[in-house]
Amino acid sequence: LPKPKAIVIASAHWEERETTVYSREDSELLFDYYGFPPHTYDLTWPAKGSPAIAQRVVDLLTAAGLPARKETKRGLDHGVFVPLKAMWDDPPECVP
Repeated sequence: LPKPKAIVIASAHWEERETTVYSREDSELLFDYYGFPPHTYDLTWPAKGSPAIAQRVVDLLTAAGLPARKETKRGLDHGVFVPLKAMWDDPPECVP
């Protein structure tokens, strides 16, 4: 697949009272699974984030009446990085 400039993806692997939008320039992978072969915990996917695009997503959600906020502490969970890594071994320019 051709790489887009940015991807906004929703993951059901995290629960919050309001929608949270990952907002960091760097990204860590969150290995939120257990009992898999050891090599699956060594995966890398050095995606860059865009706080500006993340803010735009928060603004659009809020304008639509959906509570939303930026989040900077947790990483990209396997519901995000596994399918995207399968599509592109090297990440697109930005994954906010």
